[in-house]
Amino acid sequence: MSAALTNYWQDFINQMIASGRYNNRSEVIRAGLRSLQEQELANEARHFEEVFTGGRAGEPEARAIRRMLARQKSLRKARR
Repeated sequence: MSAALTNYWQDFINQMIASGRYNNRSEVIRAGLRSLQEQELANEARHFEEVFTGGRAGEPEARAIRRMLARQKSLRKARR
């Protein structure tokens, strides 16, 4: 896999490696992806709470339920 990064992000990665916190570019990128995944899961959890704990009046929308279930299945499958 390859990724095109701007000079800003290349410099940031190099700074993280120079700090000794990471050993290589892959570690920095994986850490960033893990952080993004955690953020996405937190957003999904907030949305779930809105839908299922009275954040909206009445029953949750079937479309919202299907979307959340599909996302969770996709994340679980990707982790295998």
